[in-house]
Amino acid sequence: MPIAISSSLSCLVATPPDVIDVDAGTWAVVFRDGGRWMVRQGGTVRLWDRITERVARWQSDGRPYAAVCRTGNASPGA
Repeated sequence: MPIAISSSLSCLVATPPDVIDVDAGTWAVVFRDGGRWMVRQGGTVRLWDRITERVARWQSDGRPYAAVCRTGNASPGA
């Protein structure tokens, strides 16, 4: 399982966190440039692209509860 590290606390700041996958040696940094959000990423995997693909899939699946994603159980308390 890859180790992901968030370098900032998104609940305390107005910008999303930087993301690092130590095992894959890859990273993504999200920042504002004027009125636009920008992403820089590097390493062996396009990490931010993977994140956005997974979010898009989650949204198209009807935004299931995390337990559903892990277990396939439709109950939010599972």
